[in-house]
Amino acid sequence: MTTESSTAKTLTRATAAMTPAEAEQSLPALVSDVRVLLYRWFDGQVASLGLNISAWQVLGQLYRGEGLTQTELADAVGMAKSPLGKLLDRLEAAGWIRREADPEDRRANRVFLTDRLQPLLAPLTAVSDELTERALDGFTPAERAALTGLLDRVRANMIRANEDPPPPIDL
Repeated sequence: MTTESSTAKTLTRATAAMTPAEAEQSLPALVSDVRVLLYRWFDGQVASLGLNISAWQVLGQLYRGEGLTQTELADAVGMAKSPLGKLLDRLEAAGWIRREADPEDRRANRVFLTDRLQPLLAPLTAVSDELTERALDGFTPAERAALTGLLDRVRANMIRANEDPPPPIDL
Protein backbone atom coordinates (compact mmCIF):
# COMPACT_ATOMS: atom_id res chain seq x y z
CA MET A 1 0.00 0.00 0.00
CA THR A 2 1.38 3.43 -0.89
CA THR A 3 1.88 6.22 1.62
CA GLU A 4 -0.68 8.32 -0.21
CA SER A 5 -3.29 5.58 0.12
CA SER A 6 -2.56 5.19 3.82
CA THR A 7 -2.80 8.93 4.36
CA ALA A 8 -6.01 9.19 2.40
CA LYS A 9 -7.59 6.42 4.45
CA THR A 10 -6.75 8.07 7.78
CA LEU A 11 -8.00 11.57 7.13
CA THR A 12 -11.31 12.69 8.56
CA ARG A 13 -13.88 10.72 10.48
CA ALA A 14 -16.57 12.44 8.45
CA THR A 15 -15.14 11.06 5.23
CA ALA A 16 -14.58 7.61 6.73
CA ALA A 17 -18.23 7.37 7.77
CA MET A 18 -19.41 8.05 4.20
CA THR A 19 -19.51 6.00 1.10
CA PRO A 20 -16.99 7.16 -1.52
CA ALA A 21 -19.78 8.74 -3.55
CA GLU A 22 -21.06 10.64 -0.51
CA ALA A 23 -17.56 11.81 0.40
CA GLU A 24 -17.01 13.18 -3.11
CA GLN A 25 -20.17 15.27 -2.70
CA SER A 26 -19.31 16.54 0.79
CA LEU A 27 -17.64 19.93 0.61
CA PRO A 28 -16.91 20.08 4.35
CA ALA A 29 -15.21 16.66 4.29
CA LEU A 30 -13.17 17.52 1.19
CA VAL A 31 -12.06 20.88 2.61
CA SER A 32 -11.19 19.19 5.90
CA ASP A 33 -9.10 16.54 4.14
CA VAL A 34 -7.23 19.15 2.11
CA ARG A 35 -6.62 21.19 5.27
CA VAL A 36 -5.20 18.16 7.11
CA LEU A 37 -2.85 17.36 4.22
CA LEU A 38 -1.70 20.98 3.81
CA TYR A 39 -1.06 21.37 7.53
CA ARG A 40 0.72 18.02 7.79
CA TRP A 41 3.13 18.91 4.98
CA PHE A 42 3.84 22.40 6.34
CA ASP A 43 4.30 21.14 9.90
CA GLY A 44 6.87 18.60 8.70
CA GLN A 45 8.87 21.34 7.00
CA VAL A 46 9.06 23.71 9.99
CA ALA A 47 9.15 21.26 12.92
CA SER A 48 12.89 21.79 13.42
CA LEU A 49 12.13 25.43 14.32
CA GLY A 50 9.56 24.36 16.92
CA LEU A 51 6.79 25.76 14.75
CA ASN A 52 3.67 24.43 13.08
CA ILE A 53 1.12 25.99 10.76
CA SER A 54 -0.93 27.38 13.65
CA ALA A 55 2.15 29.18 14.98
CA TRP A 56 2.95 30.42 11.47
CA GLN A 57 -0.58 31.81 11.12
CA VAL A 58 -0.20 33.67 14.42
CA LEU A 59 3.26 34.98 13.52
CA GLY A 60 2.01 35.99 10.07
CA GLN A 61 -0.95 37.83 11.54
CA LEU A 62 1.36 39.69 13.92
CA TYR A 63 3.72 40.49 11.06
CA ARG A 64 0.80 42.14 9.24
CA GLY A 65 -0.17 44.08 12.37
CA GLU A 66 1.39 43.85 15.79
CA GLY A 67 -0.05 44.89 19.11
CA LEU A 68 -3.25 42.89 18.98
CA THR A 69 -4.85 41.67 22.18
CA GLN A 70 -5.18 37.92 22.62
CA THR A 71 -8.91 38.21 21.87
CA GLU A 72 -8.27 40.20 18.68
CA LEU A 73 -5.60 37.72 17.62
CA ALA A 74 -7.88 34.74 18.34
CA ASP A 75 -10.58 36.28 16.14
CA ALA A 76 -8.09 37.11 13.38
CA VAL A 77 -6.68 33.57 13.12
CA GLY A 78 -9.91 31.71 13.92
CA MET A 79 -8.72 30.06 17.14
CA ALA A 80 -10.41 29.76 20.51
CA LYS A 81 -8.81 31.90 23.23
CA SER A 82 -7.59 29.04 25.43
CA PRO A 83 -5.65 27.10 22.76
CA LEU A 84 -4.29 30.40 21.45
CA GLY A 85 -3.13 31.30 24.95
CA LYS A 86 -1.20 28.03 25.20
CA LEU A 87 0.32 28.61 21.76
CA LEU A 88 1.33 32.14 22.76
CA ASP A 89 2.94 30.74 25.93
CA ARG A 90 5.07 28.40 23.76
CA LEU A 91 5.92 31.14 21.25
CA GLU A 92 6.90 33.49 24.06
CA ALA A 93 9.05 30.86 25.80
CA ALA A 94 10.82 30.18 22.48
CA GLY A 95 11.48 33.88 21.92
CA TRP A 96 9.15 34.45 18.93
CA ILE A 97 6.80 36.94 20.64
CA ARG A 98 6.54 39.15 23.68
CA ARG A 99 3.46 40.30 25.55
CA GLU A 100 3.04 43.75 27.02
CA ALA A 101 0.34 45.05 29.32
CA ASP A 102 -2.28 47.10 27.52
CA PRO A 103 -1.96 50.65 28.87
CA GLU A 104 -5.72 51.22 28.48
CA ASP A 105 -6.99 47.87 29.82
CA ARG A 106 -4.96 46.27 32.60
CA ARG A 107 -6.78 42.96 32.08
CA ALA A 108 -5.40 42.65 28.54
CA ASN A 109 -1.98 42.06 27.05
CA ARG A 110 -0.87 43.15 23.60
CA VAL A 111 1.22 40.73 21.52
CA PHE A 112 4.32 41.76 19.57
CA LEU A 113 6.93 39.95 17.48
CA THR A 114 10.54 39.77 18.62
CA ASP A 115 13.49 40.12 16.27
CA ARG A 116 13.71 36.32 15.96
CA LEU A 117 11.27 36.17 13.04
CA GLN A 118 13.01 38.65 10.73
CA PRO A 119 15.94 36.45 9.55
CA LEU A 120 13.59 33.47 9.11
CA LEU A 121 10.82 35.33 7.29
CA ALA A 122 12.15 34.62 3.80
CA PRO A 123 12.76 30.88 4.41
CA LEU A 124 9.36 30.46 6.09
CA THR A 125 7.66 32.30 3.25
CA ALA A 126 9.49 30.02 0.80
CA VAL A 127 8.09 26.97 2.63
CA SER A 128 4.60 28.45 2.36
CA ASP A 129 5.14 29.15 -1.35
CA GLU A 130 6.42 25.59 -1.90
CA LEU A 131 3.30 24.24 -0.20
CA THR A 132 1.17 26.22 -2.64
CA GLU A 133 3.19 24.93 -5.58
CA ARG A 134 2.88 21.31 -4.44
CA ALA A 135 -0.84 21.67 -3.79
CA LEU A 136 -1.45 23.20 -7.23
CA ASP A 137 0.97 21.00 -9.16
CA GLY A 138 -0.42 20.33 -12.63
CA PHE A 139 -2.90 23.20 -12.49
CA THR A 140 -2.78 25.66 -15.37
CA PRO A 141 -2.59 29.38 -14.54
CA ALA A 142 -6.26 29.67 -15.49
CA GLU A 143 -7.20 26.77 -13.17
CA ARG A 144 -5.21 28.35 -10.32
CA ALA A 145 -6.99 31.65 -10.82
CA ALA A 146 -10.38 29.92 -11.05
CA LEU A 147 -9.77 27.91 -7.88
CA THR A 148 -8.68 31.01 -5.99
CA GLY A 149 -11.71 32.92 -7.21
CA LEU A 150 -14.09 30.12 -6.27
CA LEU A 151 -12.56 29.71 -2.81
CA ASP A 152 -12.81 33.48 -2.27
CA ARG A 153 -16.52 33.23 -3.10
CA VAL A 154 -16.98 30.29 -0.70
CA ARG A 155 -15.21 32.29 2.02
CA ALA A 156 -17.42 35.34 1.37
CA ASN A 157 -20.53 33.15 1.46
CA MET A 158 -19.46 31.63 4.78
CA ILE A 159 -18.64 35.02 6.29
CA ARG A 160 -22.18 36.12 5.44
CA ALA A 161 -23.63 32.83 6.69
CA ASN A 162 -21.85 33.23 10.03
CA GLU A 163 -23.04 36.81 10.42
CA ASP A 164 -26.66 35.66 10.32
CA PRO A 165 -26.74 31.94 11.24
CA PRO A 166 -29.95 29.98 11.53
CA PRO A 167 -30.96 28.81 15.02
CA PRO A 168 -28.99 25.78 16.25
CA ILE A 169 -30.45 22.35 15.63
CA ASP A 170 -32.23 21.09 18.73
CA LEU A 171 -31.84 17.33 18.92
